[in-house]
Amino acid sequence: MPSVSEPFGLSAIEAAQFGIPAVISKQSGAAEVMKGSLTFDFWDINRASEYIIKLLDDEVLKNKVIDDANTDLKSISWDLSAEKVLQGYDKYKLFLS
Repeated sequence: MPSVSEPFGLSAIEAAQFGIPAVISKQSGAAEVMKGSLTFDFWDINRASEYIIKLLDDEVLKNKVIDDANTDLKSISWDLSAEKVLQGYDKYKLFLS
């Protein structure tokens, strides 16, 4: 995912759910939650291609990236995000009291 700027990028999450290792730009919002992904600066096409080739050639690295992504997926969901928003509202209500 060589995004110059992307607020999040669900395609990285979808790839992880199907066991596909992600190579994403550091500028993507997905890089903030997909800590186990291989990241590169969007302009560094050499680094991006190196990562892709390594994932194709190195089964150990590929499995590590997939395993790390599965760990990352456990900490993100719509339910967890909604819970955080509701907790924020509760804190705000207490502040106004």
